[in-house]
Amino acid sequence: MSSQSDVHRLQVQTVTQALAAVSYLGKKGASSFKDDRYLDSVHLPGQFWSDADQLISIELSGLLRQAEARGDRLKDEERKVLSLCYCGIPDVVIARLMNYTNRQTVQNIKSRVARKLSPAGGSLADVLSA
Repeated sequence: MSSQSDVHRLQVQTVTQALAAVSYLGKKGASSFKDDRYLDSVHLPGQFWSDADQLISIELSGLLRQAEARGDRLKDEERKVLSLCYCGIPDVVIARLMNYTNRQTVQNIKSRVARKLSPAGGSLADVLSA
């Protein structure tokens, strides 16, 4: 990435891929695993994970460097959840995409990521909006 426009293009592309993959939400409004039969068809292209990781590496570089300086390196699983959260994907969808049994697992990972990125506290949403 050599320019701000390249970063913006990557951001739009990554978020668009993620939202396209979960566009069924507008049809059914699935909010729990009881009514998630449409989630079985959700699939993110392989390129998404690479693009999403590159995006958070660029957009959150300061936070990631500070965390690594403290010895708090994000695991691959945490980076994936962070990427999906950054794209605005709901927890229930993240759970299905990551093959977790429920959204509580996603919430636990989000809490771990928030602690690693900001030891002062706060939710992942707070950390990302800062």
